[in-house]
Amino acid sequence: MELVQLCYVSSINLKDLRLMAEFRNAMHRAATFFIEQHIHGVSFYANEHFLHCFEGEAESIDLIYQHILNHQDQNYRFCFLNNIEEFHFEAWQMKYVDRNGVVSIFCKKCGLNHFKPMSLTDQQIDELMQIVSVRTVSK
Repeated sequence: MELVQLCYVSSINLKDLRLMAEFRNAMHRAATFFIEQHIHGVSFYANEHFLHCFEGEAESIDLIYQHILNHQDQNYRFCFLNNIEEFHFEAWQMKYVDRNGVVSIFCKKCGLNHFKPMSLTDQQIDELMQIVSVRTVSK
């Protein structure tokens, strides 16, 4: 089993109620897919910005990658795709960025006033993922 980790950043305008409903439906479908495909990782959200990190079998992560590429209406940037030996997260979780939490503190140390992952370098995102990961061994 080849495990990989895909990290990318994106933004979305949720001021339109129709987009908000579509977003909720997409998140529900994604959560179901992640359970079925044993995807681990995290998605952080604040201020219409996301930081996503997904871990799983290469074939499953490739499906996510292809899905992102097919939605060209979204504003996104791929940061990295790494081979990994073990999962760094116990499961997939959606998390809101706490103003005083570790993600916000990290962003401030990087010179950002608020969570805006598009302004972080790929190296900074990799460093942040190392800080927030749980480091569990895949069985």
